[in-house]
Amino acid sequence: MDQTDEEEVSFVAQEKANPNIKLPVYLVYEDDGYYVVRINDLSSNWEALAFDLYQENEEKETVNVEGVTRDSETDSTEEIDAHALITTLYSDQRKTKKGKEQKTNKNMRF
Repeated sequence: MDQTDEEEVSFVAQEKANPNIKLPVYLVYEDDGYYVVRINDLSSNWEALAFDLYQENEEKETVNVEGVTRDSETDSTEEIDAHALITTLYSDQRKTKKGKEQKTNKNMRF
């Protein structure tokens, strides 16, 4: 993702069990469009998580709202904050069983 000085990103995280509660997300590190974030206040037994990435622009966008409103005497344009959803990531935690053909290699380094 290319970023200019005027553009910033913001994050929103929500648990599947409590979709109306936005969890606190903190930017830990950023380098050339790569982000490390920390999500706080996850319940200890969370099952699934949605993580939204938004791109924000300091400038306001002018949007044509003609045809959206019924009152034709009102202004046909409106300024709104530029706040665009880039992507949503989903995560869950599951326990999986190791197959018989899978063996643990104690010499493997990560």
